[in-house]
Order: sequence, then C-alpha cells, then structure tokens
Amino acid sequence: MENELIQLYNNSNLPKEGWIQGCFHCSLKTSLLIDIMTEKSYKDKKNYLFQCFLCKDCRRTFSRNDILYYNFIRDCKIYIYDKYYDLISS
Repeated sequence: MENELIQLYNNSNLPKEGWIQGCFHCSLKTSLLIDIMTEKSYKDKKNYLFQCFLCKDCRRTFSRNDILYYNFIRDCKIYIYDKYYDLISS
C-alpha cells in the first residue's frame, strides 16, 4: 500500500507547502509536528497518515494536562472525519 501524508494546520500568511505553518491549536508559527492517526483506505489502496502542527507551548500545556490533550486529539479526529470522510471511507 502507498502512504500519503496529510498535515493539519491553521491558515497563515505562510506558503502552503512550507515547513513552518500555524499551530493547529493556537495559530502560532511552528515547524513541530505530532502524529494524530493513520487510516487505511481500501478503495484507493493507500495509508493516510494525519499529522498536526503543534507549537512547543501547546505541547507543554498538553503534556501537563491529559484531559486537554485528549480533547484536542478528539477534536482533531472529528475534524479529519468531517473534512476527509470521502477520502478515507472504505
């Protein structure tokens, strides 16, 4: 199966294909990524890896508060299923 990477970020005035993007939580510019989830799509035979830009301040906040981190990951997954449902549904 082929792998495809999809990165989530907040819109900013930066180029869309750049290595620095807006943090998905607070919009601060960052190059740090975390893995959110991997989904297999059998209709186009691809693995989709979803990553999220997350700044060091948000990482620190989430590392200290498991509930906030859980809610953030849940919100990311809801966003992914809403936006990419046609892509990842088998």
